[in-house]
Amino acid sequence: MNDQDRQSARAIRGTHMAVVRESFVREVESSEARQRLRAFLTPDVEDAIRGQMAEWLSDAVLALRVTETSLREVLGAGRFKAQGETGSPTPHRSADLERSIWTVDTKDPADLPVYGYAATLGDVRDIDGGDATRRTLRDTFGSARVILNDSLRGRTTFTMHDSRSLLESRAVAPSPITAPSHLSWPPEGDFKRKNLDWCGANEFFELQILGGVYVDDIAQVLFDWEPAQVTKDALGDVPFAVSD
Repeated sequence: MNDQDRQSARAIRGTHMAVVRESFVREVESSEARQRLRAFLTPDVEDAIRGQMAEWLSDAVLALRVTETSLREVLGAGRFKAQGETGSPTPHRSADLERSIWTVDTKDPADLPVYGYAATLGDVRDIDGGDATRRTLRDTFGSARVILNDSLRGRTTFTMHDSRSLLESRAVAPSPITAPSHLSWPPEGDFKRKNLDWCGANEFFELQILGGVYVDDIAQVLFDWEPAQVTKDALGDVPFAVSD
C-alpha cells in the first residue's frame, strides 16, 4: 500500500482508528496492578482523575521530538514511520501487542501507532520548575519538537507516563485524549500532580497516534537551538522557530 492509499483509508476510517479493544481494557481492569488500587479508587476518585486529565489535555499541544537528521528523513519521506517499519530496537515494542491493544486489523506496519507526547507550548519541566525534563527529552529523542495539527486529536490516545512496560504488565489502558479514562493513569502516578507539565523526566503524557503522521499534519517545528541550514532548506514551507 502506498502513502496516497493510506491517507485515503485514514479519511474513510477517521476516529475509528483510535479505538482501544474492550478485551484489553478488561485485562487491565482485572490485572494485579489495578486490583491493588480498588480500595483507593472509589467512583468519586475515578471521576476526579478523569476530570483532571480532561482539563489538562483540552488545550495541550500534540508533539513529537526528533533529531534534525531524523526530521530531514521525515520531510523527505513525507511522513513519520512507525517502529515496525524502521525496525528500531530501542525501545522495543511488540507489533502483536500493539494490535491486541488498538483495533489495528491490517498487517501494514504503517497502521501501528506513532508515539509522541502532550504538553503546553512551554514544554514539560521538572518538579522543581527547571528545564531538566526538556533536556532529558532532547537528549533522548532530539532537539526538534514537532507540533502537530489539532485535527489529529480524533485519532490519538494517551497514557500518563511512558507506556511500554505499563502496557506489557496491563497496568494501564490507553484512552482517547478527547475522552480520558482513569485506566490511563498508572497505579504509581502522582495523585498530587499540579498540572500537565509539572512532572519528572519519565512522567510526561505519552500520545499514541493512529493512522499515520504526515508532513501535512505538522503545524510547526520548534527547535531548542538554531537548526542547520540543510534542515531549514528541507523544511520548505513548514513553519519553524527557535524556542526560548
